[in-house]
Amino acid sequence: MSITYTAPELSSNVNVNVSGLANGLPATPEVFAIEVGLGGLVELSPSDQYELIGSFGEPGVGSRHVRNHFGMPEFNFALSRLADLYVAAYPGERLRYNDMSLETGGVFDIGNNWQPPHGEHRFGVNVDLDTAFVNPEQRRELPRLMRLAGLRGPLDEGDHWHLTLRGF
Repeated sequence: MSITYTAPELSSNVNVNVSGLANGLPATPEVFAIEVGLGGLVELSPSDQYELIGSFGEPGVGSRHVRNHFGMPEFNFALSRLADLYVAAYPGERLRYNDMSLETGGVFDIGNNWQPPHGEHRFGVNVDLDTAFVNPEQRRELPRLMRLAGLRGPLDEGDHWHLTLRGF
């Protein structure tokens, strides 16, 4: 006999209740705890080269997530590299990274209802780059710096750009 379990898209701990028959007799029900999540994500460290924004408690932030800057190690390296390139090109400036992934991946619920729209922000390879403080010259140069850092994009979403680790 085999049992297939399909995990929810949310990252969390799930209790699974198992009951049935063994040799025609009722088996003792068991409860198993299953941790659903994406392993290997690492929190992006604070830096003088960039600012981490969008966490709970900041002005205008509705999401209840306090820690929302987790990524795959190679993605975090690419973001650090991009910030280094940007600061080298524009001394005194720094980038603002918002909404990467949650600690164990899964749906990034910016509306506090565990529903999209942040569908891609669940694998540790996406970030929103706040472009509100980026002037037109910097906007023209940033895509080249992103490619040098190993990033794909940008996808312009109005007040921010959506960036992805190249290869994803």
